[in-house]
Amino acid sequence: LMGYCLAVFQSMAFLKRHVEVTRVDPDQDHLWAARGYLPGDGPFLMAAGVGAASVSALVFALYLHDRTASLPWSVLAALWVVWAGVLASLLRMWLLAARRTMSFDPVMFALQDRPTLVTAVVALVVLAGSSIFRAA
Repeated sequence: LMGYCLAVFQSMAFLKRHVEVTRVDPDQDHLWAARGYLPGDGPFLMAAGVGAASVSALVFALYLHDRTASLPWSVLAALWVVWAGVLASLLRMWLLAARRTMSFDPVMFALQDRPTLVTAVVALVVLAGSSIFRAA
């Protein structure tokens, strides 16, 4: 869980910086020099962020693969659906950043984005259902 969370939040941190680098004019922003980024850093930040999102998906998938013997099949199948939804949500945010339609704050975007909210609700239902299913 720790490795997954670190990779997800690292991806979102890169996303925030990528949006700033690609949309903020260095001549207009007095804090630009203090942040340590240059206008040409956008492609690197995108590569690092998509890589971190991919690592988070890999960590999640390895966890599910490790739990194959201990989780009931229905719970495991539902968690793979959650895995696909989380990966799709992260990659969708990066796609919107590449199109320059992402807002400056990826957390606020995730809290207002309908597909991301649907993924979160499905994940909560799966977690609640798996705890009920295990208790029964």
